[in-house]
Amino acid sequence: MDYKGSFVERVESFDVAEIECESFLKKKKIDYIRYGFDHNKRIKSDIWFKLPQVIRNKPDFIVFQSKSSFLEVKGCKDILKVKLADFKSYDFYNQIMPLSFFFYSTTFRQIKMTTYKELKILTTICPIDKYKDNNKEYYKIDWGAIDDMRSMQKK
Repeated sequence: MDYKGSFVERVESFDVAEIECESFLKKKKIDYIRYGFDHNKRIKSDIWFKLPQVIRNKPDFIVFQSKSSFLEVKGCKDILKVKLADFKSYDFYNQIMPLSFFFYSTTFRQIKMTTYKELKILTTICPIDKYKDNNKEYYKIDWGAIDDMRSMQKK
C-alpha cells in the first residue's frame, strides 16, 4: 500500500504488523493490553484528524514483564518509515513509561524490536524523505540498518 490508497486502506495495511505482534506476545507468554486505537473499530478520517496528534499517536500496547512499558507497532515492506513529527509524541510517552518498538517486514517476514533510545540513534544515520501526498517528512530506515546500528553500538 502506498500514499495513493485511501485512509481506510492505509490503516488496514497496519493490521498485519499488529497481528504479528499479538502472536509474538502470546507465543512469548508476555501479558499485554491494547492501549492505542483499535484499527478494527474505524474512525472516520475527518473525525480522526480533529484529535490532537499526541492522542492519535498513542502506543499500540502496554506490555507487562518485570515492569510495564509501551509498545508501538510499525509494519513495512523493506523500508521502515517513521514520521519526524511523531517523535514529539514518542518523547511524551517515553517519559511516562519506557517505549519500545515492534517492527514487522512483510517482505522478509521478520520481526525486529528496538528501544526508543536505539530508534533515535538510528535516525541520526538514515536519510529523510517526504510523503508525496502530504509532504510530511519521515525517516527512511532500510530494514537491514536496524541490525547494522546494533552492530556499530557493540564495537
